Amino acid sequence: MNIEKKRLVVADDEMNILSALKDILAENYIVFTASDGAEALGLVRKYKPDLALLDIMMPGMDGFEVCRRIKMDPLTRNVPVVFLTAKTHTEDAEQGFKSGAEAFVAKPFSAEKLIEKIRTVIEKAEIRKTI
Repeated sequence: MNIEKKRLVVADDEMNILSALKDILAENYIVFTASDGAEALGLVRKYKPDLALLDIMMPGMDGFEVCRRIKMDPLTRNVPVVFLTAKTHTEDAEQGFKSGAEAFVAKPFSAEKLIEKIRTVIEKAEIRKTI
């Protein structure tokens, strides 16, 4: 049975992290990578991925702003957003959820936990589409 792979947009301004994420996720997902917020937003608009995995601290447009713009656009507002970040204070989480994020994963991260979180968030988004 050929199950179509889900699509992810992954954004991080640290190339070593971006490369590691692509390696970790490429086995199970089609991965589009971006090194800044504006590029990530463009990829989300172009590909309408099943999930956007965003770093918060990026040059130019940060992850919070990318998330807000994804959620304000009728064409992309249903794309779930997960923040992958070193910013783990309560205020950061509150700001992230206010901007529309579905989940947070703290850096450094476990590959297994990240994959599980992505799978869970995508499944919940698919269930919401059917309601």
